[in-house]
Amino acid sequence: MTAIKLEKGKRANTTARPGEVVEIRLPAVPATGYSWQVEAADPKVMSLVDTRFENRSAEGPRVGAEVDQVIRMKALAEGQTDIRLSYRRPWEQSAPSADTALLQVTVRK
Repeated sequence: MTAIKLEKGKRANTTARPGEVVEIRLPAVPATGYSWQVEAADPKVMSLVDTRFENRSAEGPRVGAEVDQVIRMKALAEGQTDIRLSYRRPWEQSAPSADTALLQVTVRK
């Protein structure tokens, strides 16, 4: 598994092998209703596995605290794709995203 920590407004590059899971970590505050959404990725190259939130504090969850949103995607076949992520409220699809991030993934054996 490849783990990438992205920041809001940033971009990064990584490589993966077919079958490998790429874990993307981004800061989020889910209490506001915002979460990271995968806006674009070539479905022949990468597929969404799951997404979850992980608490950063050793003291346990805190209401309104920033957490890590973890998005796991699986490399399916050789190729290259840009995974475009938008930080938005899922029910406000027509509103502009509050932030973006981009991960360029090259899948090769």
